[in-house]
Amino acid sequence: METTNLTEEQKYNKMVQLYNECRDYFLRRYMKLSYNAMDRKIRVLQARVDGKTPPEIGPDWDAVQEED
Repeated sequence: METTNLTEEQKYNKMVQLYNECRDYFLRRYMKLSYNAMDRKIRVLQARVDGKTPPEIGPDWDAVQEED
């Protein structure tokens, strides 16, 4: 899903929806749901929901767990 045309509220709601669908322990434990870097968080969550592994996701995997 392309997130560039969504409002901030729509992006946040999409991020929360993907977060609730994601069954990854580390993302659910360490990733903070905030308005910071939402596009990156949505990409990583979508990749995990689609079954990609952390090495396939790349450096964004670690970045989203460290930012507020």
